[in-house]
Amino acid sequence: FVKAFNRLLAKETDDIYEEVRIHHSHGRPVWTFIRGSLNDTPTNSGQVIFSGILQDITDHKEKELEILHLSYYDHLTGLFNRRKYEEILQEVDCDNCLPLSVIMTDVDALKITNDAFGHQAGDYLLKHITEKLLLHFPPEVYISRIGGDEFVILWPNMAFNQAKKSIDQLNENLKKEVINGIPCSVSFGVATRTLLTQDVRDAIRDAEMIMYNSKLMKSRDYRSDIIEKVKMTFFENHPEERIHANLVKKYLFQLGNEFHLSESDLNSLLLLAEIHDIGKISVSSELLLKPLPLADDEIKQIQRHSEIGYRILASSYEYDKIALDVLAHHERWDGKGYPKKISEDEIPWKARFLSICEAFSSMIQTFPYRQELSILEASQEIIRHSGTQFDPEIARVFIEKVLKIEWKSN
Repeated sequence: FVKAFNRLLAKETDDIYEEVRIHHSHGRPVWTFIRGSLNDTPTNSGQVIFSGILQDITDHKEKELEILHLSYYDHLTGLFNRRKYEEILQEVDCDNCLPLSVIMTDVDALKITNDAFGHQAGDYLLKHITEKLLLHFPPEVYISRIGGDEFVILWPNMAFNQAKKSIDQLNENLKKEVINGIPCSVSFGVATRTLLTQDVRDAIRDAEMIMYNSKLMKSRDYRSDIIEKVKMTFFENHPEERIHANLVKKYLFQLGNEFHLSESDLNSLLLLAEIHDIGKISVSSELLLKPLPLADDEIKQIQRHSEIGYRILASSYEYDKIALDVLAHHERWDGKGYPKKISEDEIPWKARFLSICEAFSSMIQTFPYRQELSILEASQEIIRHSGTQFDPEIARVFIEKVLKIEWKSN
């Protein structure tokens, strides 16, 4: 405003139109719009008179600034967004910023965190990583979130060796962080632009390639490790589910032997027994242990565990071969199960084996919401639902060969 007013005094302009932030007499800052001009005739004492209008535009200005902020900053993390990142690339494309180190970053566990614990947990993970990045890097570093799980860091006047050493230290610190039982693993890639003749986007591509190679090298073992940690967290929080898994494993092993399955198929069944309910990690303990009856929306929430389990397991090479069996283990022989409502031989054979052993094990086990049945009572339930819920051939073998109970249908 002072500069504009001086131009007015120098007769460089006839009017001024300025937005000015001032402090109200009550102490709070307000935004004002000032427009006015000088009177042509000075006073008898030679004073110049300025006449104009001062308008409070605080509400309008704050909304405008909010929109501007949203257009340049990521709404979740508060970091620069992709639009601002593209502008920063232009700013650092200069000799004064060399050497310019580019650090590409990818949060390894975001997808499995979203699948296992919900998007709220995924958001928390992203905000936690953001906090660690902001604490680690100095203020002159530009940190942007340019995708769901991707960040890019532009570090002016930073040589490659120093940037790499800094990232290695950050990576070691992040590995010690554990959220929802999962280590905060992040993949990094570093490249440095040293000459202005080099295209900055070449450095970005190099950093991105290094990051993806790092992610690829550790993804196989890392994803399996994460699934193992999710399983252990689930069992620690729900000891009754560990007992249930062991019961299922016992009966699946016996049933598989009665069908003379290969060692490979038997091992798959035993792994399936341990992991088939991993999707329940996304269901609250209160709901899992809630006494019956459940509301419709609660039933649907629990039923989603087979789909969530599938998404968790499908991301791992070690578990992807049984992911479809986990998805299908609540399908029914008559097509009235969930989630896909497939029937008979459309249901994978391992899922049909699991369906019987899982149901039987649940019936003979005491849960907080239900008393167990006797083995004889539970076997009658399997017989009664043979041909509707269960594969009739597998059901008969289970009753007659595994349980050694006479098949008596009502």
